[in-house]
Amino acid sequence: MAKTIYLLQFNNYFNRTVKGESYYIIGNYTSAGATIVGQITNMSLWNPNDGIDTTITSNLGLTAIPDYCVVCDGVTVLQRWFVVEAKRLQGQQYRLTLHRDTIAEEYTKIMANEESYIERGWCDVADPAIYNSEPITFNQIKQSQTLMYDKTVSPWIVGYIQAPQEDTTIKYETLSGLYQVTIPSTIKYASGCPYAIFYMPYTTFSWYKDSSLTNRILQLSEVSLGLAGEISRQFSGAGILLDLQVLPFCPQINIGYDGGYQSGYTPTFKLSILKDAAGGGTETAGYMGLITTTPHTSGTVYKQAGGTGTPLTNEKLELTVIDIKKESVTQTARIVSPNGNGVWEFVPAKQVYADGAKTGFRFNMTCKPYQPFIKVEPDFGRLYGSNYQDARGMICTGDFSLPQVSDAWTTYQIQNKNYEGMFNRQIESLDLQQKWALRSDIANATTGAVSGIAGGAMAGSMVGGGVGAVVGGVVGAVGAAVGGGMDIYANKELRADQRSAMIEQHDMSLGNIRAMPSTVTKLGSVLADQPLVPYLEIYDCTEKEKANFDNYLSLKSYNISRYGKFNDYVKTKGRTFIRGSFVRLNGISDDSHYLAAIADEVKQGFYIEKGEN
Repeated sequence: MAKTIYLLQFNNYFNRTVKGESYYIIGNYTSAGATIVGQITNMSLWNPNDGIDTTITSNLGLTAIPDYCVVCDGVTVLQRWFVVEAKRLQGQQYRLTLHRDTIAEEYTKIMANEESYIERGWCDVADPAIYNSEPITFNQIKQSQTLMYDKTVSPWIVGYIQAPQEDTTIKYETLSGLYQVTIPSTIKYASGCPYAIFYMPYTTFSWYKDSSLTNRILQLSEVSLGLAGEISRQFSGAGILLDLQVLPFCPQINIGYDGGYQSGYTPTFKLSILKDAAGGGTETAGYMGLITTTPHTSGTVYKQAGGTGTPLTNEKLELTVIDIKKESVTQTARIVSPNGNGVWEFVPAKQVYADGAKTGFRFNMTCKPYQPFIKVEPDFGRLYGSNYQDARGMICTGDFSLPQVSDAWTTYQIQNKNYEGMFNRQIESLDLQQKWALRSDIANATTGAVSGIAGGAMAGSMVGGGVGAVVGGVVGAVGAAVGGGMDIYANKELRADQRSAMIEQHDMSLGNIRAMPSTVTKLGSVLADQPLVPYLEIYDCTEKEKANFDNYLSLKSYNISRYGKFNDYVKTKGRTFIRGSFVRLNGISDDSHYLAAIADEVKQGFYIEKGEN
């Protein structure tokens, strides 16, 4: 039966775009913008060859070079072919090389075949295939750094002390006045800890006095730092202060009321910091908070927001993922510890389920001397699972201690509270001993004089009778008295020298202690150009690279790597690039050569365009 072959400018094979898969009459093509540039009527010798590749040689009278042709029975479309080459032989005689448009011919069966491997296509952001890697690399350039706070937006001075033997007042004088805080001997230890934990804001901070959120007390940073230094000076050498740290988060964040930037929380257990008032007396100038419950704390991570001309506020730190597919391969986030020793890297786009979604952050902290535990983690989701209280996240390591100073004299006073009394008691005992020793010397001298009289009288009577006895007694008495007096004087001088030497030695020892300089017992970890809190880094590529990636996705679609149907990986609107292979191809009645040709076209890939982008 004679056929009509319409030669069209419609769809070039080179562009690999599927068109006209649902067209059944020639009018569908012209309505879609195809231009008929020639036709062969009454084509009774039409030979499709192997059904895949063939040629036509004929006088065509072309008005333009065709790139497509359809074989029709009347106006009904029977076959679709690409014109891959139009070779002019002479005059209007052309040899056309044709290649079967197998994708358009078998489109419905190809797309619905369930035993296919989809290498590339499109998927919704809800499909985990959105995260499949792409064979393209990107530069990673640091784009931002955001400090990570708790809702107080302040680091905190945290100390660990044991109870002093008696109430101890710590004083520190600044240009703004004299400040003091009294640490009681009855200070309460934190639950489960053999020490008390105190905390003060590292920055200038505003405490709420009560739940009204209106009455506030401004605590200057110099006051907190000064009192912390004095606590170190007085308590470090005495073993009362175990450690003094700067921690990024408040140890008891949930103890008060929410507020704005540098707005604090009235601690449930607190020591008042007093300042000398102008009119006499004292006034509250801040607080030293105490932990009497668990040393563990956790909470939401905040950031400092605002800038020039605007009030500074605290806002939850959140990352907004604009484009999951793009950002999953171009953007990386890192949580870094203040000293840079701890780093945890993650991809924010792999945390969320939809474009425009946000991911936040949490912290966990255990306060303890020398090695506190501090971990910061994102709100895990999607590919990262949930928060399992495991080791995932950034764990801060290293030293968080402030410099500590020990004052020898203060340490001596604390460690030797009763030494002065003991020394005075020794002197009193010595005085008493020397008093009775003097009396003993006098008694001995008196006894010696009596013995001298008796002895002299006896010797004198033997020589001169009664007169001799008298004279001998007098001489004996004088000799005994002189000897006894010399003994009393000598012993008294020796005892006085002993007492004086003990006092002088005591005073010189104290003088030596007073003269000893304060010593640094621990160097701090606070360094220049080092933040006091963890920070969030965002690494991303350049805008040109992003634009290039957009073009790449537009031309190549997504890496799917799934088994199933091609139909499930096509955009509802716009252009989709499809590439894959068949495990089995069912429902097409033709020879193996024809099926292999279809498989080859699918392996090369093709574009499907549906309506508007």
